Amino acid sequence: MLLSNGEDRVALRCWCGFGSSSLHTRAWGRLRSHCEESGESLGMALKRLAFSDLSLSYTRELVMNYQALQQKLMELQDLVGEGLVDALFPASEQWADTFRSLAATINGDDFDAETLREVLRTGIT
Repeated sequence: MLLSNGEDRVALRCWCGFGSSSLHTRAWGRLRSHCEESGESLGMALKRLAFSDLSLSYTRELVMNYQALQQKLMELQDLVGEGLVDALFPASEQWADTFRSLAATINGDDFDAETLREVLRTGIT
């Protein structure tokens, strides 16, 4: 999701909360409050936190997860088609079978992340 829409609030929430049983609820609440007061998007606020252009207390874990996300997105950004599917849904993993089957329905070999996301969204729904 974040590869095709870096501002997806639900996906950002999940990614940045990963590793915590509470999904870093308090830190996320601070971030959301900042965004609601300033009008700034969550993605932009996270980017500013990562570059120390913004300071919100107790958000270090969110920032660390956001930085890991940015690294992952850079690794994936130029991938298309089967290469993208293989990177996201490894053939060696049983959990990936359904996603790979849905991706196999896409015509062409050079589809992008947005096309893949839409096919998966439709197929899962």
